[in-house]
Amino acid sequence: MAKFETLEVAGWMPALEGMRAPLKSYDKSDIVFDDNKIPIFDSSNNDYLLAKRLCLAGTEHSKWMRQVQVWVKISAPLFW
Repeated sequence: MAKFETLEVAGWMPALEGMRAPLKSYDKSDIVFDDNKIPIFDSSNNDYLLAKRLCLAGTEHSKWMRQVQVWVKISAPLFW
């Protein structure tokens, strides 16, 4: 059985800033980050609502997510 363990998630700040770049709507950003620099999304948050709309619009519009890097530790049998 394979086991996946998240080691680190990075790149939120540039990804969210890049998400707002096409319409230059930086002043509408209201994101809050926790101590580990991971965004805290609230359902009334402007950035959350924009990110959700872009993801639902398809792969061309959700490309901001490609800027978020995830490092994962994989523990699996050798034959895998």
